[in-house]
Amino acid sequence: MGSITDIKGAGVVFFSSLAPGSHVKAHCDGTNTRLRLHLGLVVPTGCSIRVAEERRTWEEGKFLLFDGSFEQEVWNQGPETRWVLIVDIWHPELTQVERRALSRLSYVRSKERMDRRALQSTDHEIFCQLKVQAKK
Repeated sequence: MGSITDIKGAGVVFFSSLAPGSHVKAHCDGTNTRLRLHLGLVVPTGCSIRVAEERRTWEEGKFLLFDGSFEQEVWNQGPETRWVLIVDIWHPELTQVERRALSRLSYVRSKERMDRRALQSTDHEIFCQLKVQAKK
């Protein structure tokens, strides 16, 4: 049996929990290059998702598939935590060349963010060291 990471074209894969009484405000992803799969794992009554103008509920063991570039909103008005496995997959209309280019772009952006964080951390450490030396 394969793992979830064996899914061809899988991008982000994660578990999502939503506590009773919670509401995820309307939002949309920045691009339509991926489709989003939601697998209902634990779905109490009172849970729903709206994508564009369509409102649905999850069913345990079944997938919902939607384009995350459309506005989406989520509610848990039920008595217990809702659990969903979320898997992002490539939009089927993208070519292999487009997928490779987007993957490379995503890698470069991710590396830039990590480098920026490392630089900010280093800047903070240097600032703290200078502050300590100034006090001496």
